[in-house]
Amino acid sequence: MSTSTRPGPRTPETPPAGARLASDLVDCDLTSPATFAPGPPHEAFDELRRHGGIAWHAEPPVAGMLGDNPIFQFVDSPGFWVVTSHELVSAVDRDQERFSSQLGGTSMPSLTDESLAIFRQMMLNMDHPQHSRLRRVLQPIFTPRSIEPLRASIEHNSVDI
Repeated sequence: MSTSTRPGPRTPETPPAGARLASDLVDCDLTSPATFAPGPPHEAFDELRRHGGIAWHAEPPVAGMLGDNPIFQFVDSPGFWVVTSHELVSAVDRDQERFSSQLGGTSMPSLTDESLAIFRQMMLNMDHPQHSRLRRVLQPIFTPRSIEPLRASIEHNSVDI
Protein backbone atom coordinates (compact mmCIF):
# COMPACT_ATOMS: atom_id res chain seq x y z
CA MET A 1 0.00 0.00 0.00
CA SER A 2 1.44 3.35 -1.00
CA THR A 3 1.50 6.21 1.48
CA SER A 4 2.85 8.77 -0.96
CA THR A 5 2.27 12.42 -0.30
CA ARG A 6 2.36 15.45 -2.51
CA PRO A 7 5.92 16.47 -3.30
CA GLY A 8 7.45 19.16 -1.15
CA PRO A 9 4.58 20.29 1.07
CA ARG A 10 5.29 23.77 2.41
CA THR A 11 3.61 26.42 4.48
CA PRO A 12 2.17 29.00 2.08
CA GLU A 13 4.12 32.26 1.86
CA THR A 14 1.30 34.50 0.67
CA PRO A 15 -2.49 34.53 0.97
CA PRO A 16 -4.16 32.53 -1.79
CA ALA A 17 -4.93 34.57 -4.90
CA GLY A 18 -8.48 35.87 -4.87
CA ALA A 19 -9.15 34.86 -1.26
CA ARG A 20 -11.87 36.79 0.54
CA LEU A 21 -10.10 38.48 3.50
CA ALA A 22 -11.66 38.24 6.93
CA SER A 23 -10.23 41.67 7.83
CA ASP A 24 -12.32 43.23 5.03
CA LEU A 25 -15.48 41.74 6.53
CA VAL A 26 -15.12 41.82 10.32
CA ASP A 27 -13.13 43.72 12.93
CA CYS A 28 -12.20 40.61 14.91
CA ASP A 29 -8.78 39.05 15.52
CA LEU A 30 -9.41 35.31 15.62
CA THR A 31 -5.75 34.70 16.50
CA SER A 32 -6.08 36.46 19.85
CA PRO A 33 -7.13 34.53 22.96
CA ALA A 34 -8.64 37.81 24.24
CA THR A 35 -11.21 37.62 21.43
CA PHE A 36 -12.56 34.39 22.90
CA ALA A 37 -12.25 35.25 26.63
CA PRO A 38 -15.86 36.50 26.91
CA GLY A 39 -17.06 33.62 24.71
CA PRO A 40 -17.07 32.78 21.01
CA PRO A 41 -17.36 35.84 18.73
CA HIS A 42 -20.70 34.73 17.28
CA GLU A 43 -21.39 38.08 15.63
CA ALA A 44 -18.13 37.89 13.67
CA PHE A 45 -18.83 34.32 12.54
CA ASP A 46 -22.38 35.29 11.56
CA GLU A 47 -21.04 38.17 9.46
CA LEU A 48 -18.47 35.90 7.79
CA ARG A 49 -21.28 33.44 6.98
CA ARG A 50 -23.30 36.29 5.41
CA HIS A 51 -20.33 36.85 3.06
CA GLY A 52 -19.90 33.26 1.91
CA GLY A 53 -18.65 31.54 5.07
CA ILE A 54 -15.00 31.07 4.08
CA ALA A 55 -12.38 33.78 4.45
CA TRP A 56 -8.63 34.13 4.80
CA HIS A 57 -7.42 35.45 8.17
CA ALA A 58 -3.94 36.96 8.58
CA GLU A 59 -1.57 35.63 11.25
CA PRO A 60 0.56 38.01 13.31
CA PRO A 61 4.37 37.79 13.06
CA VAL A 62 6.00 35.22 15.32
CA ALA A 63 8.77 37.48 16.63
CA GLY A 64 9.54 36.53 20.21
CA MET A 65 8.00 33.06 19.87
CA LEU A 66 11.11 31.32 18.55
CA GLY A 67 12.22 29.36 21.59
CA ASP A 68 14.88 26.71 21.79
CA ASN A 69 12.44 23.78 21.64
CA PRO A 70 13.37 21.83 18.49
CA ILE A 71 9.84 20.46 18.04
CA PHE A 72 8.01 23.78 18.27
CA GLN A 73 9.78 26.15 15.89
CA PHE A 74 7.58 28.75 14.29
CA VAL A 75 7.63 30.68 11.04
CA ASP A 76 5.77 33.75 9.85
CA SER A 77 2.76 32.71 7.81
CA PRO A 78 0.29 34.70 5.75
CA GLY A 79 -2.63 33.18 7.65
CA PHE A 80 -5.30 30.52 7.65
CA TRP A 81 -8.77 29.77 6.35
CA VAL A 82 -11.76 30.57 8.56
CA VAL A 83 -14.57 28.13 7.76
CA THR A 84 -17.86 28.89 9.48
CA SER A 85 -20.32 26.03 8.97
CA HIS A 86 -20.45 22.24 9.02
CA GLU A 87 -21.52 22.18 5.37
CA LEU A 88 -18.51 24.30 4.37
CA VAL A 89 -16.12 22.24 6.50
CA SER A 90 -17.33 19.15 4.61
CA ALA A 91 -16.72 20.91 1.29
CA VAL A 92 -13.27 22.05 2.40
CA ASP A 93 -12.42 18.50 3.47
CA ARG A 94 -13.05 17.33 -0.10
CA ASP A 95 -10.90 20.10 -1.69
CA GLN A 96 -7.41 19.20 -0.50
CA GLU A 97 -5.63 20.97 -3.31
CA ARG A 98 -6.91 24.28 -1.98
CA PHE A 99 -7.51 23.49 1.72
CA SER A 100 -4.85 21.14 3.06
CA SER A 101 -4.14 20.11 6.64
CA GLN A 102 -0.90 18.52 5.49
CA LEU A 103 0.60 21.52 3.71
CA GLY A 104 0.58 23.97 6.58
CA GLY A 105 -0.51 21.89 9.52
CA THR A 106 -3.38 22.70 11.82
CA SER A 107 -1.57 24.67 14.51
CA MET A 108 -1.12 28.36 15.05
CA PRO A 109 1.29 29.93 14.74
CA SER A 110 2.59 28.12 11.68
CA LEU A 111 5.47 25.72 12.08
CA THR A 112 8.81 25.53 10.27
CA ASP A 113 9.21 22.79 7.68
CA GLU A 114 11.28 20.79 10.20
CA SER A 115 8.58 21.01 12.87
CA LEU A 116 5.85 20.30 10.33
CA ALA A 117 7.59 17.04 9.38
CA ILE A 118 6.97 15.85 12.94
CA PHE A 119 3.40 17.16 13.17
CA ARG A 120 2.41 15.61 9.84
CA GLN A 121 2.67 12.22 11.54
CA MET A 122 -0.48 13.04 13.54
CA MET A 123 -3.82 12.09 12.02
CA LEU A 124 -5.19 15.63 12.42
CA ASN A 125 -2.45 16.95 10.12
CA MET A 126 -2.96 14.39 7.36
CA ASP A 127 -4.96 14.67 4.17
CA HIS A 128 -6.74 11.77 2.48
CA PRO A 129 -5.95 8.94 1.81
CA GLN A 130 -3.61 8.69 4.85
CA HIS A 131 -6.16 10.31 7.16
CA SER A 132 -8.95 7.99 5.97
CA ARG A 133 -6.79 4.90 6.38
CA LEU A 134 -5.96 5.74 10.00
CA ARG A 135 -9.55 6.72 10.72
CA ARG A 136 -10.76 3.29 9.54
CA VAL A 137 -8.19 1.58 11.78
CA LEU A 138 -9.05 3.66 14.86
CA GLN A 139 -12.83 3.96 14.47
CA PRO A 140 -13.70 0.73 16.36
CA ILE A 141 -12.14 2.03 19.60
CA PHE A 142 -14.30 5.18 19.48
CA THR A 143 -17.73 3.55 19.31
CA PRO A 144 -20.13 4.21 22.20
CA ARG A 145 -19.81 0.56 23.24
CA SER A 146 -16.01 0.81 23.40
CA ILE A 147 -16.00 4.11 25.25
CA GLU A 148 -18.72 3.30 27.81
CA PRO A 149 -16.36 1.35 30.11
CA LEU A 150 -14.26 4.51 30.46
CA ARG A 151 -17.18 6.59 31.73
CA ALA A 152 -16.82 5.70 35.45
CA SER A 153 -13.09 6.38 35.38
CA ILE A 154 -13.55 9.72 33.62
CA GLU A 155 -16.35 10.79 35.94
CA HIS A 156 -14.26 9.82 38.98
CA ASN A 157 -11.15 11.65 37.75
CA SER A 158 -13.08 14.72 36.68
CA VAL A 159 -14.11 15.35 40.30
CA ASP A 160 -10.43 16.04 41.07
CA ILE A 161 -10.16 18.56 38.27
